[in-house]
Amino acid sequence: MIHELVIAQATDAPASSSAALWAIVLPALIAAVFGAVTGWLGAYLKVRGENFATKQEFEAALQRLAENTRVVGEENARIAHRASLDSDLRDAVRQFAVAAGGAIHSMAWLTWDCVERKRVDPQMVAAYDAEVHRLFPPIVAQLAVIGMIDAGVHGRLERFGDEIVELDANLSSTIVAEERDPGSQGDALRRHHEAASDLEERFRHGVAQLFPDHPGGARRATPPDDSAIS
Repeated sequence: MIHELVIAQATDAPASSSAALWAIVLPALIAAVFGAVTGWLGAYLKVRGENFATKQEFEAALQRLAENTRVVGEENARIAHRASLDSDLRDAVRQFAVAAGGAIHSMAWLTWDCVERKRVDPQMVAAYDAEVHRLFPPIVAQLAVIGMIDAGVHGRLERFGDEIVELDANLSSTIVAEERDPGSQGDALRRHHEAASDLEERFRHGVAQLFPDHPGGARRATPPDDSAIS
């Protein structure tokens, strides 16, 4: 019996040693695997977190870029629109100045002829009438265009337009009276000539000061001195 027990113990010894070995190795192996998995998972989550943060920063940068692009685009559009309006304004002022200046000169020329020759020449009067009828429509039209673009410039030029219309009406009435009674309107014609000459000079200087910085750059924001064109 004892002999059998000895044999049995001898047979179980390797099994007991293996179990003891696994009891030591297995926890270490599990710990190693768990540590590796935990480390990998931590590294993975860190990379994911960094990637997410980078993605958010990238999206934020894109949003800022889009906003800046929109703002710059709107500003460029505003500048282009303002430049276009400035160009249109200058062109309208030029056309108004040509028409208004021509009408004023015609008044000064007709009244000079009447004063110097002491009579009213029917051919001069007919030429004056034709010239005024040709020039008045662009005067009115360009004033309207200027008013749509710049109220300040319109206000300054409108004064000249009003003076031109008033002087033409007074001159026309005086000529009709002179034709009916030759020699009766000498003083009135002289006053009209002086008024036309004065208006011509003020008009020339007034229009020249509308854009004091031309050429080169945008129109100055500070308006010209009213006394020069009043």
